[in-house]
Amino acid sequence: MRLGLVIILCLVCTFALCLAHDINIEKFKENACVQYTTEFTVETTPDMWNRILDNPLLMGKLWELYQFEPHYKVSRRGSNLHIIDPSGIEGDLISLQSGNNLRIFYGNGTMKNWGIPISLMGKALFFLDYTYNRRQMVVTFRVYGEGGDTVVTRLLLKAASPVLRRYIRKRIEHNLRDFKIILTDIMKDPDKIRHKLTGKTLTEFNRLYS
Repeated sequence: MRLGLVIILCLVCTFALCLAHDINIEKFKENACVQYTTEFTVETTPDMWNRILDNPLLMGKLWELYQFEPHYKVSRRGSNLHIIDPSGIEGDLISLQSGNNLRIFYGNGTMKNWGIPISLMGKALFFLDYTYNRRQMVVTFRVYGEGGDTVVTRLLLKAASPVLRRYIRKRIEHNLRDFKIILTDIMKDPDKIRHKLTGKTLTEFNRLYS
């Protein structure tokens, strides 16, 4: 996201309310208090993978349909996505770059109860680099996080970064397992999903195959 998205993405985090031209990506990465990188594979076609990434709101609805945990709530705020993670993250997400092999997302929001004793305002960049190899997408997911409006809170976040990386790793592993269940049904048994949908969500799901 979120990446539930978004994949997770959707699924995993939050953020944003800033315009793309206000963001210096390289400077943001240099100043990040928290960094995390992982690689995973998903069995799908490049076309379907990009369609899924183009439809994070739909994927959020499917996540709710499957009743996976955490119970993410994904909605629109203008052109942004608003994501509520009941474990303690809430914010808005915008897309900075959308291509056939790279997606970049940015945002800001609030975070609490992730092993840190106070509530933090935070910003993050999320990168999805992906290629197609042997009938599956090979995905590299990177997170760069900044947080806090004061030197004290930034130092606290930096000190807590090992804890945050563990939480991020566990969350991604958990979400990815469930996301692959949805993806398998989309690829191999779409009618299983289609029969449970109505209205706008059904229309959006059918567009995946248009």
